[in-house]
Amino acid sequence: MRPLTALSLTLVIFWGMSARAQDEKDCYRSDIETGQCLVKVLKSADADLKESYKYAYAKRDLSQRDRTNLMAAERAWIAYRNAACKAEYGVDRDKNLRVECIIKLTKLRADDIKYLYDPPCLGPPSNNFPEPPIVPVQTDLRSLPLK
Repeated sequence: MRPLTALSLTLVIFWGMSARAQDEKDCYRSDIETGQCLVKVLKSADADLKESYKYAYAKRDLSQRDRTNLMAAERAWIAYRNAACKAEYGVDRDKNLRVECIIKLTKLRADDIKYLYDPPCLGPPSNNFPEPPIVPVQTDLRSLPLK
């Protein structure tokens, strides 16, 4: 293979890896590339969170009061997220760590909203579980072995 072809193939593979980084763990390169990659991942996590909130607002059985409370909770959670990550990683420490914290909390919140407003269907309880075995309890202390 010619050197120019190998170089262009390497660049295409590297560019594809940075463009599809969906997880903050995929972003560790030079400082500038890491920061740019983390911003992409944060935008993706924010988009997932917005979709979760849109789904929650679209629920038909959600009253106007519940929607207002959800909106207030959303605003309070964003303030909490930013303050928690700022307190944990501060201004003086690595900014990428603070962005990772924001990404992690945003993903957790999106999952929480999805679960709260669309819980997994577990189905009706089943009576197919076997009875637990009956274990005799030894009540006579004299028969216990002494050490």
